[in-house]
Amino acid sequence: MKKLFLFLGLMAAAANFAQNNDSMVSLDSIYRTNFLDGVFETKEDFVKGRRKNYEIYPKAFRKDERYKDGPVADPGNTVVFRYKSNDKIVHDVFAVSYNGFLYFEAGSIVVDLNRKDRFQGGGRNFDFVRALIGGQNYIYAESDFADTFEMAGVMQAGGTHTSLLRNKGFVWDFWKHEFNIFRQCKDFNAFISEKNPEGVQNCEQRLDLLSVRRAIEKIK
Repeated sequence: MKKLFLFLGLMAAAANFAQNNDSMVSLDSIYRTNFLDGVFETKEDFVKGRRKNYEIYPKAFRKDERYKDGPVADPGNTVVFRYKSNDKIVHDVFAVSYNGFLYFEAGSIVVDLNRKDRFQGGGRNFDFVRALIGGQNYIYAESDFADTFEMAGVMQAGGTHTSLLRNKGFVWDFWKHEFNIFRQCKDFNAFISEKNPEGVQNCEQRLDLLSVRRAIEKIK
C-alpha cells in the first residue's frame, strides 16, 4: 500500500510539473516572425532572409515518442516537418517558418554554436524547435542538450545518452550569427550581466528558465 501511495504521489508531482512547465508560455505570447512560410536551407539564407517556398506540414511531438497525424493546428514547441510534395522529412536545413512561427532545426543548432558551447549535443537532428522570444538582437528558444563527451561515455558503458539531456535555454545572436546555449547558471550570468544586470541569477540554485525568459525579453 505504501508503494501505491508513493507511485501516485510521484505521478501527481510529474503531472503538476508538466502543467506548470507548459503554462510558462502561452501561445499568444510566443514570438511571431515576419517571414512568409518556407524553408531556410542554410545559415546564410536565414541571415539574408532567403527562403525556399517549399510547402511543408508539421507532425506534433508527443511524450510517447510518436507523432500525431498532421497537419495540426498548433504542433507545439518540438516538431517534425514533412514536405507536402513527397511526405519526406525536412532535414539538413537551418530553419523553417510556418504559420507565423519560426523553428530552428536541432541539427543546425549544434553546428552553429559559439566556441564555448561546441561540445554540446542534442537529441534527434531532424527535430525542429520553436522560437519563443524574438527581437532585433536575439531569438530565444529551449531544447534538450548535454555534453557530448559525457553522452559518449554513457553509451560506451551500455547506457542511453538521452538520459543526460536537459532542457536548456539558448539564443540566436543576430550580430554574431551563432547560437549561445545557457549550459548552467554561471554561463547565463556571464551572458546577461552587462546587458541586463537585473537578470543575473543566484547560482546557489538551479538556473530558472522562467527568469531567463524575463531577462531575454528586456534585451531581445
